[in-house]
Amino acid sequence: MFSSIFIKRALVPDNACSLTLQSIVGMGTAMEMTLTGRIYDASWALHSGLVNMVVSEEHLIREVEDLAVEISLNPPQAIRATKDIMNEHAGDLYRAARLEDQANSMLKDSEDRREAVLSFVEKRRPVYKGR
Repeated sequence: MFSSIFIKRALVPDNACSLTLQSIVGMGTAMEMTLTGRIYDASWALHSGLVNMVVSEEHLIREVEDLAVEISLNPPQAIRATKDIMNEHAGDLYRAARLEDQANSMLKDSEDRREAVLSFVEKRRPVYKGR
């Protein structure tokens, strides 16, 4: 299962999720995920580009090992340089994380945040008041 469920807890994404989701699935899908808090299945994640493969739990370790071996057979310096270049294109993760942290700092003590947590614990639909 995949989700950006922060909104259901009266929070914004954290750990630069707002930036990374946009770069992986595009602005529209990232907005849908972060503003609805929906939970998606593996098929949806594969179709949307959130993941690049789906394997059963029983085959997971073998698939990971096979991929690691395939990568390790390539030149180490080229692997390292490629990873550095790819990560450099990722955008300003530190800025995104800082902005998310600032927003969550303001939201964490809000009435809506308390209601989000309480309604989750009580297994009921939340009633938000914008405070």
